[in-house]
Amino acid sequence: MWLLWLGFALFLTLGPFAWHVEYFKGPGAAYYRLILLVLPVLAIGSTVYTWARKKGLWRYEPLLFGALLLGGAVFYDPRATVTVLGMLAAAYAAGRFCLERIGLFSESCAEDIALSSAVGFGLLATAMFLIGLADGYYVWTFVVLLLAPCTLFHRQLAQLPLGLAAAWRKWRGDDELARPYVGVTVALGAVFFVCTMMLTLAPSINVDMMLFHFAEVRHYAEQNGLSIVPGMPYSYFPQGGEVLMTLAYVLGGQAAAQMVNPLFFLLALFLAYALARRLELSPAVAVAAVVFAATVPFLHWAGSSFKNDFPLVLYQLGSLYCFIRNRDEEGDHWIYVGVFLLASSFGVKHTAAFGAVPLGLLYLSVTWRRPRLLALCFVIGLVFGFHWHARTFQLTGNPLYPAAVENAVVKLPPMTGTRPSVLMTYLRYPWVVHFEGTRSFESPSNNPCGIFLVLFAPAWLWVRRKRRDAAELICLFAVAVHFLYLGYVWLILRYAMVPVMILVILTFGRLMAFYELSGRLVKGTLLGAMIYSLLFALLPSMIVEINGPQFSYFAGRLDREQYLRTAVGYYPSVRYLHDNAPPDALILSLNNAARAYARSPGRFHFISAHRGLRLAVDETKLKLARVHYDYLVVPTRMAPGFAEMLSPSYPLQERYSDALYTVFSVDKPPG
Repeated sequence: MWLLWLGFALFLTLGPFAWHVEYFKGPGAAYYRLILLVLPVLAIGSTVYTWARKKGLWRYEPLLFGALLLGGAVFYDPRATVTVLGMLAAAYAAGRFCLERIGLFSESCAEDIALSSAVGFGLLATAMFLIGLADGYYVWTFVVLLLAPCTLFHRQLAQLPLGLAAAWRKWRGDDELARPYVGVTVALGAVFFVCTMMLTLAPSINVDMMLFHFAEVRHYAEQNGLSIVPGMPYSYFPQGGEVLMTLAYVLGGQAAAQMVNPLFFLLALFLAYALARRLELSPAVAVAAVVFAATVPFLHWAGSSFKNDFPLVLYQLGSLYCFIRNRDEEGDHWIYVGVFLLASSFGVKHTAAFGAVPLGLLYLSVTWRRPRLLALCFVIGLVFGFHWHARTFQLTGNPLYPAAVENAVVKLPPMTGTRPSVLMTYLRYPWVVHFEGTRSFESPSNNPCGIFLVLFAPAWLWVRRKRRDAAELICLFAVAVHFLYLGYVWLILRYAMVPVMILVILTFGRLMAFYELSGRLVKGTLLGAMIYSLLFALLPSMIVEINGPQFSYFAGRLDREQYLRTAVGYYPSVRYLHDNAPPDALILSLNNAARAYARSPGRFHFISAHRGLRLAVDETKLKLARVHYDYLVVPTRMAPGFAEMLSPSYPLQERYSDALYTVFSVDKPPG
């Protein structure tokens, strides 16, 4: 049955695999030849490494990965590295102190680091909100904010290196970690690790970062507090991730701000490991399962990029973990922590609602018959989860502005295009996210989920548990309800990272049970399928994460300025304005999203001009009627027609032009 399914899965996936390989012809023949060489080398190399590591090398893998991570970050930017490590130390110390004060102690190093840090970062984000309202974003404020918990809770902070050392001793003493499936995942997982390092350490160029996240961070730093970014309604949304990035940026520059989301990615993987162990997976199986979860392409990109996705993931995964812990212990303290973490996720972005529905139902199931406990949880949720919404309500009268409450319950059109069937939408959803993924994730690849679940889904049919495990049932409930809500409202994969991680971990646990029961032939083909799954996942990950100029940048042939000019078509026109426009110039950009690299992001306004020249001109006239802009940044392809249609009312003078964008100065209209 396994061999038949493997043949069918290869039939489904070899075409997409070939498409991804062919994609590398686009950047140039050299990249195509390189990928043709790299893929077989990685396949063979992972097999050879699996054999070689049995000699004892596996015992030092955590040390090697840690040295590569820390050494690469320090070499690239020591100040940024110290800043982010300081944030981690402060969050861990404060979080562990709070957990100890209410009588909660962790059972493992992974759980301790992840949960203590999650609680600490939730508190730190709340403190940043209050300081921001008081316009207190200054270097000295942030230094005190980080040094205070490290000093006051130094005993708790001392447990961090001790815990890491104890974890390494456990790794070295567990011979099961030398198993072949661990070797395969660690070897190929190292390639994804390098991709994360490259994406994190090079100046970020993704559109969301330039248009929203880093633009907000720079604006908050310039204004020394939380003020709405002019021309950016997005800044009315919760900013729990961005304020932590602001702290990092003020103390450590852009590199430090870029490291914040990957730090949360790392903490989420620690917590995923702790969850896998609580689901009764062995340490070796748990390690491999977490690697497979981390290498799902859309998830890996979201964790490695300058974005705000993984603070939400860490908080909500932590909330689920606390609920599971609460079932095994007396008292209600795990409930308090879980509700706090769930509330903290609402301070990151509104899409926390997708995970909050199943988590809210779980916590309601243990509190609804206990009014005092329910009331206390409500207060915790209100205080730590909705202060951003209160700010927006005070500014606009709508706590969700610029969104609307009805958006949370509006059903999407069916994907079939023929019958308005919600059922058909759900039935097609697994196919869409695996093979028509451009509908649900912003990349050229149709396979943002990779093929792990395609290859190994039958493990759910072939392996049955002897007894029902409560923790697994809780996880399956959370996954099912999350997908039911997400599939009904918004088919965006980035808002399903927690359930996808859980589903991969549960699937791999069953796969390993099947592996242990199988003969040599099946074990060999299973290992081969694992290698194929990871190589497949690597291709879409590289497409969205790696670009040619990065290699020149890390080789020292390009500096930061040259890299941005080479890698970002948006950048040169914005740099021209940065160098030549007056500091107080007001700029209106059509399609150019590089707002974060403008001299002042708050004076660089953006509108989309993808709907045609006429609509772009009309919208520009409406803007100019309300505010006089000193400069317009216009796509070069529409610049002549744009200037001709706008000049009778607003005379334009061309100041700069390249292949993509043209800069006009705007003369004030007569009279």
